[in-house]
Amino acid sequence: STCQVTYTTQSQWATGFVATVAVRNNGTAPISAWTLRFAFPGDQRITNLWNGTYVQTGAAVTVSHTGWNQLIPPGGSTWFGMYGASTASQPPPTTFTLNNTPCTS
Repeated sequence: STCQVTYTTQSQWATGFVATVAVRNNGTAPISAWTLRFAFPGDQRITNLWNGTYVQTGAAVTVSHTGWNQLIPPGGSTWFGMYGASTASQPPPTTFTLNNTPCTS
């Protein structure tokens, strides 16, 4: 795959979590104006996100670049972080697409 996503739970508690997501470009061409899509397997809901903009509908999440991090050079990466809320288990997402291309995770 030309992209790799690493989802890391920094901390979690009964009703919430903090996580970071790193997106790496393993390809030979720059990735411009990126959009990452994934779905939470639990009932997680993002309450705040930095280094990107997001839309969440149910479990489905779409995160897009901000102006300063819209380009991911070959071999380079970017990341974003989030606070979230949940009332049940908080398993991490495992399937990601970057600009509609599947990524390894």
